[in-house]
Amino acid sequence: MKCSYLSIALSLVLATAVYAAPVFDGTTENLKPTSENNKIITVTDADNKKNNVEVLDVNKYFDFKYKKNKEGKITGFEFNQQKMNEMLKDIAPLKVGTMMAFQKDSKHMVLMSENQRFIFIGQLYDVFNGMRKISTVDEVRNYAMRLNYEQMGIDPDEMNSVSIGHGKDKVVIWVAPTSPYTKKIMEEAIALVQSEEGERYTFYFVVIPADTAESFDLTKRFMCAREEGNSKIGNLLLEDALDTLPKGDCPLSKAFEKTFVYKSLSDVDLVPFIVAPDGRVSRGMPGPNLKLFLLDDKPSKGLDVTDGEQKKLKVELEDQIVDKALDNEIDNLNQNTDYDVLSKTPTSFEDKQRESERAIADLKAQYAPKIQKYKDKLASENLTYSSAAQRVRDARNALSDNTRMDYAEKSRRIQEYEGRIQALDEKHNRKVDDYNKSIERLQKELQSRIDELTQRLDN
Repeated sequence: MKCSYLSIALSLVLATAVYAAPVFDGTTENLKPTSENNKIITVTDADNKKNNVEVLDVNKYFDFKYKKNKEGKITGFEFNQQKMNEMLKDIAPLKVGTMMAFQKDSKHMVLMSENQRFIFIGQLYDVFNGMRKISTVDEVRNYAMRLNYEQMGIDPDEMNSVSIGHGKDKVVIWVAPTSPYTKKIMEEAIALVQSEEGERYTFYFVVIPADTAESFDLTKRFMCAREEGNSKIGNLLLEDALDTLPKGDCPLSKAFEKTFVYKSLSDVDLVPFIVAPDGRVSRGMPGPNLKLFLLDDKPSKGLDVTDGEQKKLKVELEDQIVDKALDNEIDNLNQNTDYDVLSKTPTSFEDKQRESERAIADLKAQYAPKIQKYKDKLASENLTYSSAAQRVRDARNALSDNTRMDYAEKSRRIQEYEGRIQALDEKHNRKVDDYNKSIERLQKELQSRIDELTQRLDN
């Protein structure tokens, strides 16, 4: 199963590599081999200049065969599934976190893992830019840190989206229906479209669920209404009124499936997640506003999304994996027959009572570490939240007391801090609620098991 899944995932990535290539004419006349696995192609950059670029020869390295039409242009590909499965037979995960790129010299780059344990020396290729070879830190900034949807063959209109404007420059904004920033970013986009300088843009709002059941429900309602051709979904999204739509009982659409595939490929980890026409990304609300971000020529950091916050996202993912493992353990426990004391025949009431007490004690011993784990998580979350929230509040208060800073700039930054405090509060409340529910669920399961066992023995 794992091999099959990885095969599909790798196929999808390589498919992206094929279609991402080339703002180039699609022919193979200008291909020149440079090494065993690389080739040179001539591409047209955004400024319409022709450049020779070194890329990985995907079809040669992965045993691909391109499909071409009569004019010699690439229209598709096919691959050797058996060879791919053989390649994926022996795999091992390598946890590296965020990679850091260092320039060793003019032609060589070194990559270091986030935990500084691993160093990678070799060749780096960008799937989203036609397997372009990345050799310098500048190329990491200009290509690897950007999302060129057009070059990747990704049409935002084919995702779970709604658009405003009719310009030729496409701006893709990933939003969640329950996020307080969705309305704010949509209002900024609407204001920009209505201005003279904003006529060049079309804004696509791609709707994805956050980590709550309510958010998924609203996203599904949006999807079904979109499939039915409901022209009001944009206004309903803007006014936070998707709950007025009918329940999302329709089957998952192709647009919905594509949305989740491209969400993963784009590494959307925060909303709003904004992709400018030139591929620059803003994770979170762009500062100071959407208009200046689109006119800027440097990637925006949004609301100061730090490595610390990225680490928190990673920890949350690990927590979900642990929680799933705990659920599996409890399922196994529920199927365990070791505590079925009726399969044994006690010779006396005292024997039966001792048997019952031992079984109950064993049950409590099995559940205790699971319950304690969530209690520890709850205590840790309270401590982490208190410290993080206090730091942000201290920074906000210090900024408020600053009489030398420009008033407009100070107001903008204070607003950003307020937004961060609100986000911290919402996230903390969700996690506390989830942990309390998990503790309550485990306690109820334990008591139910004890009651069932006691009842059976009494009978």
